[in-house]
Amino acid sequence: KFWDSEQKIIVDFEDLIVASVSFIDEAFGQLAYTYSLEDMKDKLAFININQEDRKLLNYIILSRFKEKDIEEQGTDS
Repeated sequence: KFWDSEQKIIVDFEDLIVASVSFIDEAFGQLAYTYSLEDMKDKLAFININQEDRKLLNYIILSRFKEKDIEEQGTDS
């Protein structure tokens, strides 16, 4: 897998405005179910992303980690 290589994955949003919850969730939010937040911070770099897309990206990723935590707590009971 490319993810497991030592390289950082750089996602360049130059000349793009995404502002799509579904795209950001499917492209990046779902990674929260497989990788830790620290792994994602270490592995992914987002460049040339506009402020609104950055806010949306952060919100979605953090929301997925919260959902993951809630699900894991529910299975521990």
